[in-house]
Amino acid sequence: MGKNFITFKCFVFFLGLLIVLGVIGILATVITLKMNENGILAREAVLKSNLKFLRKAVMTYHAEHGFFPCTINDVNCQGDPTYFKRQLTWFTNDKGEISQSRSDEFHYGPYLQYFPENPFFEGTDPMIGKTIYVDTKNQRILEALKQAAKKGNGNSGWWYEAKSGNIVANLGCDVFSDNYCSF
Repeated sequence: MGKNFITFKCFVFFLGLLIVLGVIGILATVITLKMNENGILAREAVLKSNLKFLRKAVMTYHAEHGFFPCTINDVNCQGDPTYFKRQLTWFTNDKGEISQSRSDEFHYGPYLQYFPENPFFEGTDPMIGKTIYVDTKNQRILEALKQAAKKGNGNSGWWYEAKSGNIVANLGCDVFSDNYCSF
């Protein structure tokens, strides 16, 4: 009877250990899921904030110059993405030409301290998250542009439509959830 009692105690001990490990595993799973959810919520907040600043910068540029960057009246009417980013982060003159320093001629801007990255871009090159696709041909309302971005290729962090002045996340449904194109 003593040997059976010890065997029973070992069984109860290991059963209790398995229950404790199971509870720890469940808690770890719940915590991991919650942290992942919080991480996504944080990235959503950054995306919304970055879009707000980008949209405000483009609208302020339009208010001061009388046209959007990369449109027909702008010196960057061809839509060079690097030049566009500098138009928002450097000083500009009446034609949209850029300068790193303020002067009597270059008295507009800068509209952004730095060009933000898209926090949901998940490509292999992190600099691509800061790139922008400049569309100089189309003029859609924001909702139509969001639908186009959902079908996009996701090869850049942002999609800017010069004629309308709209900016959206350029993720493409093959790269990440198309939900974020709708912000």
